[in-house]
Amino acid sequence: MDALPEIITLGDLNLDILFYLNRLPSKGGESLAPTLEVHPGGSAANVAVALSRLGLNVGFIGAVGNDVIGEFLLRNMESENVDVSLLARKKDYTGVMVIIVTRDGERTILGYRGANRLLSEKDIEEEYFKTIKYAFVSGYALLENPQKKAAYKMMKIAREKGAKILVDICEVLAGRTWSNLKKLLLLSDYLLMNEREFEMFIVDEKNISSIFEYGVEAIIVKRGGKGARTFTKQGVCDMPAFRVKAVDTTGAGDAFDAGFIYGIFRKYDMRRSLEIANALAAWKCKGRGARHLPKLKQLNNFLKKYSACKA
Repeated sequence: MDALPEIITLGDLNLDILFYLNRLPSKGGESLAPTLEVHPGGSAANVAVALSRLGLNVGFIGAVGNDVIGEFLLRNMESENVDVSLLARKKDYTGVMVIIVTRDGERTILGYRGANRLLSEKDIEEEYFKTIKYAFVSGYALLENPQKKAAYKMMKIAREKGAKILVDICEVLAGRTWSNLKKLLLLSDYLLMNEREFEMFIVDEKNISSIFEYGVEAIIVKRGGKGARTFTKQGVCDMPAFRVKAVDTTGAGDAFDAGFIYGIFRKYDMRRSLEIANALAAWKCKGRGARHLPKLKQLNNFLKKYSACKA
């Protein structure tokens, strides 16, 4: 990729090891998985790949270890045409997630974040942000230093460049008080979260107006099979989900985030952006692994079949 990216994501890059089981074993029990799959993963990395497949110019900032897994993930990101100029190498194992997927498509995760946590401010080069229009930060990148400091440095640079900033709120962040998250809220334009995180973070919908006082433009809530809901100063916007048979929900939230970013990058209105986000999430759920993601033509064919919308 020659041109500097217009969209930059920051967060984890992992190897996902997926076990497909009929049901979880009881405490102290054991189960033998009839199926095992290994895929690249990590929320911010998944978002970057999804956007690249839709034809956008994307960069990813993160860290891997000096190991075989790290090298594999680096080459994979390059093969997806994602710019990894600022992918750092650290003295720890590359992040690994063990994901257990049951017959209903739901997942249970056990992970080691490893090198991801060691991304530092020194790894963030301001020159890289010359052409940035949108920045995406995974909530997990805001949990502990030095990665947290690196994420905030990126957000500050993006803000100075006039870019819009999106943050996916993870459950740990959602449980913190607003006073502890003031810095985050002041640097965020869009907050994305699932229903559980929304309940923990907002507590009562009456509190939503207070969030907007920090400068946040919209709160986007991912509601799974119920679709999505967005809160803005103008009101509430609901968008139903697409009805598909879920094979694996791993990465569905990341796919949604990418679809929403694609919509606002293309200057679509809120409803259309939500519809594209729901479509991308639905497509992902039809296949295994977080990277079961469509090219733009495939997404448009899906939308043509289920909706009047076109990406």
